[in-house]
Amino acid sequence: WPGIYDVDSKIVVYPNPVQNNLNLLLDSRQKYGREIGNIYNCTGQKVSFFSIDIEKGRQRCDIKNALLGLSSGKYFIVFENKNIPGASFLILK
Repeated sequence: WPGIYDVDSKIVVYPNPVQNNLNLLLDSRQKYGREIGNIYNCTGQKVSFFSIDIEKGRQRCDIKNALLGLSSGKYFIVFENKNIPGASFLILK
């Protein structure tokens, strides 16, 4: 699995570019529980958010309508909880 590593898990964001639905592939060494992902535009304005439950092992999360209503451009996903420290992902719409 290609992806970005944090302390105990890896995450792949796809498809990229995305239309409205975002998918995350997670491979976690432990159960983290609820995580909040915030979506920011290039000026740093929070434009959307989603929550996921991270279980131990591999899982796929379908984030429905995460970018619905947003114009084409570059966006960043930043997880706000401490379980995925400093992980951010560039997505294109």
